[in-house]
Amino acid sequence: MAGGSWPVEQAVLYRVRQFLRLGLLTVTRIEARAGRALKYYRASSRGYFVPFAATHADTVQALYEASLDHPRRSVLASLAQVWSGLADDARDYGLYTFGDERGLMSHALLPYRPAVPQRGGPAGGGMLGPLLADEAPAVWNNTATLSLSARDAKALQRDLYALHRRYQDCRDPAGESYLVRLTLTPAVVVAPRQRPS
Repeated sequence: MAGGSWPVEQAVLYRVRQFLRLGLLTVTRIEARAGRALKYYRASSRGYFVPFAATHADTVQALYEASLDHPRRSVLASLAQVWSGLADDARDYGLYTFGDERGLMSHALLPYRPAVPQRGGPAGGGMLGPLLADEAPAVWNNTATLSLSARDAKALQRDLYALHRRYQDCRDPAGESYLVRLTLTPAVVVAPRQRPS
């Protein structure tokens, strides 16, 4: 083998044999040829469950963070690319925060100066309304704190699930790919970090 590829091939072969022994891979086809036969593999299942004890994570939070690392970077890269095309000049962008006596209601990066929300005003999209225009790209990134009863929170959870399933079942061969992330969780108050004395 040329150029030091042999150790890489040996490492791959070792993993393949290990996965076969564990039942994670199956041989789908063997093609005879001069020398060693050519084998084709596929995963033995469409999904796998890895117990916490079999991971290198020290805590559930560490495991969750590791599982979210790649999707988070993909979402941020995609949002940044789309967001950067929403305004011609970077000086048009800004961070906008909005709150009232109940606390911080919203915090968003916007490519324009929003209209100030009016108490009891129309709910036609609010400060993110311009993003709903036909000529705007299909992009949405908004975090808000809601005050819900347990019943309403459960209804919202099921609505989000149904919404996800509804559009997951759309299979348009000419369509674009979109990253979708829906999150609902009870808000946990994180104590501010203490400065060393």
